Amino acid sequence: MLSLEKLSFLEPDGKVSYRYGQDARDEETMDYLEFIARVTSHIPDKGQVTVRYYDLYANAHRGKVWKASVSPVVLRTAGQAAFSSKYAMRTSF
Repeated sequence: MLSLEKLSFLEPDGKVSYRYGQDARDEETMDYLEFIARVTSHIPDKGQVTVRYYDLYANAHRGKVWKASVSPVVLRTAGQAAFSSKYAMRTSF
């Protein structure tokens, strides 16, 4: 993550210095245009879908939450359709 506390601009040289690593010990200095190019390369194109595979967006997490919220299968008596509650939840709009 980019932090303003780790950035410094060397105005006479037109260079940007960025501290990184554990306790911000390492430092990299580059031209300001190079810095802007590196930062903007992480911005997705217009209309591009960003896929996240971690935290609350992970399929495994969503599956666990969904399974925890679904009630057990309930069968109907004769004359009624025997649908599970999972089926009803999937088909409801």
